[in-house]
Amino acid sequence: MKNQKPNNSYLLFIALTAAFGGFLFGYDTAVISGTIFFVKSKFALDAAMEGWFVSSALVGCIAGVSFAGELSDRLGRKKALIASGLLFSISAVGCAISASHTELIVFRLLGGLGVGVASMMSPLYISEVSPAKIRGRMVALYQFAITVGILFAYFSNAWLLKSSSSVELQNALLHKIFAEEVWRAMFGSEVVPAVLFFITMFFIPESPRWLASKGRNQQAGAILARINWQLSG
Repeated sequence: MKNQKPNNSYLLFIALTAAFGGFLFGYDTAVISGTIFFVKSKFALDAAMEGWFVSSALVGCIAGVSFAGELSDRLGRKKALIASGLLFSISAVGCAISASHTELIVFRLLGGLGVGVASMMSPLYISEVSPAKIRGRMVALYQFAITVGILFAYFSNAWLLKSSSSVELQNALLHKIFAEEVWRAMFGSEVVPAVLFFITMFFIPESPRWLASKGRNQQAGAILARINWQLSG
């Protein structure tokens, strides 16, 4: 006779993967703090342009939140989170190589879209895959990830700034990013967690609640069975 027990390791994996969207949220929100002085000097920004640079990601966030629900209802929670990771990645690369203030704003807006989608989809997804008795602590991982992301952004900025004075790179573009204009490296540093989030999203299941809402009850049941229970001898 086989017994059943909660599959905690699998649930923790998918909850942490989804919560990583919160890490990117916090990282993207905080990383700009180390770039303001350099960007202002680079592009000779006045007060209004500086304010637009700082707030542009929040404008994108509002737009992302406005369509995130419709997007996830149509395509699924998982695909919405994958789109979020893709937007984060494009934003990080684009900000690092922006040739003008306008380009920088465009890529910050894209990053804001990713923030908006993640801010809705990550906690929603976690709540839909977690058993009721531990749902609260699982969703709390998202909030915890936001604060960790903020902390990592500050440490990353400080390390890159300190390293920029001593780094010597033969490649002209890399030298420009990591030494001459270190603010580019600060933005670009988000590429690593963004790509990691994008890739790992392919290894978690779709929300069983969303599958059930589309009449795909057999798939939903199989995922719930794997999340909530595993058979052991």
